[in-house]
Amino acid sequence: MENSGVAVANAAAQVREILIGLAAARLNLPADALKTRNGSVVTSDGRSVGYGELVEGDVLHVPAKPQSNLKDPKTYTIVGRDFARLDIPAKVAGGVAYVQDLRLPGMVHARVVRPPNYHARLADLDTREAEKISGLVKIVRDGSYLAVVAEREEQAIRAMLALAAGARWDAPQDLPDETRIHAVLQALPSEAQVILDAHADAAPPAKTLAATFRRPYQMHGPIGPSCAVALFKDGSLTLWSHTQGVFPLRAAVAELLGLPPEQVRVIHQEGSGCYGHDGADDAGADAALIARAVPGRPVRIQWMRDQEHGFEPYGPAMTTEVRGSLDASGKIVDWQYAVWSNEHSTRPGGAGNLMPGWLIAKPFAQPVPKPIELPAGGGDRNALPLYKLPNAHIVYHFIPAMPIRVSALRSLGAYANVFSIESFMDELAAAANADPVAFRLAHLDDERGRDVIALAAQRFGWSPGASPAAHHGRGFAFARYRTTPATSPSRSRSPSTTRPARSASSARSPPPTAGRPSTRTASATRWRAASSSRQAGRSTRRSASPPPRSPLATGAATRFCASTPCPSCSRSTSSTVPALPSSAPAKPRKARPPQPSPMRSPTPPVSGCATCRSRQKRVKAAIGV
Repeated sequence: MENSGVAVANAAAQVREILIGLAAARLNLPADALKTRNGSVVTSDGRSVGYGELVEGDVLHVPAKPQSNLKDPKTYTIVGRDFARLDIPAKVAGGVAYVQDLRLPGMVHARVVRPPNYHARLADLDTREAEKISGLVKIVRDGSYLAVVAEREEQAIRAMLALAAGARWDAPQDLPDETRIHAVLQALPSEAQVILDAHADAAPPAKTLAATFRRPYQMHGPIGPSCAVALFKDGSLTLWSHTQGVFPLRAAVAELLGLPPEQVRVIHQEGSGCYGHDGADDAGADAALIARAVPGRPVRIQWMRDQEHGFEPYGPAMTTEVRGSLDASGKIVDWQYAVWSNEHSTRPGGAGNLMPGWLIAKPFAQPVPKPIELPAGGGDRNALPLYKLPNAHIVYHFIPAMPIRVSALRSLGAYANVFSIESFMDELAAAANADPVAFRLAHLDDERGRDVIALAAQRFGWSPGASPAAHHGRGFAFARYRTTPATSPSRSRSPSTTRPARSASSARSPPPTAGRPSTRTASATRWRAASSSRQAGRSTRRSASPPPRSPLATGAATRFCASTPCPSCSRSTSSTVPALPSSAPAKPRKARPPQPSPMRSPTPPVSGCATCRSRQKRVKAAIGV
């Protein structure tokens, strides 16, 4: 709704106008004498023409208008009302609700034999045992791609296991050490993108804290493993899939099969537990490849549970490092933040995004990974805090290499960044001996955000300094998803059996410049558990001496990219990026010699290339400067 709700509303209104116009011509009545109701165009005397009768031919194949005559909200009959869901009966009674439930006449069942890892290649194959399986229809082989087709599902599973036992693979062991995965990722080549670099005068720092937060790889783990049904007939393919993009999948499958797109039809069918980019599109590719080998019969392919977990695109692992300083009054005067992450969307655009296409005799190469630009963002989504910070520097280290296959999973990089930022805000509040809610309000100018925080705290019954009941904890967090569209507070109580995030070490710890910052590690279940169990008054790591101040301020001059070469893209440039306008007059800056930062090089002059200037505009819009 956020991205296309207005466009869909205008397109629907345009279709309504077209239908009324067609009905007016058919009934020989003026258009303003007609209304639409329950799938029909109706007259005042009770006559009606159904939508289906009016849309014969290509009458709706017209360009969509950006603006149409929308309904007056006072006339709404559906929006804002509760209706019984039509899908629930089948879902609770075992009917045909998901693509996993779809059964077509004459349908056969298929299973795929997956290689040991992404880069394995089939060296030898003995099919004799698989050929003995009752009900076997066909063994499908295309290069290193292996599948079986049988009359019944259990026969297909037995044939898959027999064929897997007869396969020998050349399988390089190229996966990184899972115990060092975050160190491995940070050591890989990365593209450093400075997404925010601004500065203003501020009081000297009195306390400094630093921390590292780590998000592991995460599976989608849908309750129903990925599934698709396909029928290849008369040179054309019909595919039933729980993909989230029928047209991108159509284009990718057409490329995979070497067919014109108009000879591929993708019909969306809900999947059991499908969200983000799981194996849905790959299962569609499996069904397409296998159906081509068995023309004329519908083919149903469902992944095994281990295949779903082993070959779906995971949510990327991420590492964030944050360092902040407080002045003597407990205000934040310095904020430095860096995030390391892979690409967050490898959804089909072409056949190279479909995993089965990597294994066929004429394989498709995977596209070069690219970061998602702000304000949508990928690993840097929500890396920009909404708080007023007199100095800050934020860097996104985009890692193109993917040791593990990754793609979109629920909010992309947003919740890892929000978790890191809000956890660190709690630690800063504890170091300032401040209530977490009051501390956030003291650093927030956004009026809507302040109202949301105040209302959430009031309804929760938050009281500064209150101690939770025995064996319970409480926590508060604040975010605006993607920084721009909506504001979301989070507050919760939880029993102490929920494992809290690990607190930092004592004040006697060495400064971050002398060793690595404190580390918090969160698993797929601990991200939320930790945020809901965090308590005020925790021990917090502090440095022995104040850090060098980095230049940044949201209320003063802001800089986004460097001089020749541009640090965000390494392009050579001599153009200048002007400072963003201040929301308040900036105080005169005190001269100080340049000082190195533990997370970046000294701040360069304000300049940059056209690409980075474009990014500046997007970031400026995202943070409302």
